[in-house]
Amino acid sequence: MKKIIGGGIFFISGISLYVNVLEPTIKLASTLDSWTTPPGRLGTSIETLGINYLMKFSYLLMALGFILIMWGLFENNLKKLSFKKNKK
Repeated sequence: MKKIIGGGIFFISGISLYVNVLEPTIKLASTLDSWTTPPGRLGTSIETLGINYLMKFSYLLMALGFILIMWGLFENNLKKLSFKKNKK
């Protein structure tokens, strides 16, 4: 249960960070006069603000939270499977 709660906190923190970083990025993207095509308007505004590391950190928090939630949900099933293998 602790893993599920911790994972939920990480996941919600990652979403909150992503939304809070995305808001000023979208405001800047709407005022851009020119941008390069490969990253696009949003990617150019992220590079201009220099917040690539925050976006990556929010992705990391969401992924870590998801992994912890799944681990907490299926921990008992994994223990049962490993016990059956050791019993044979």
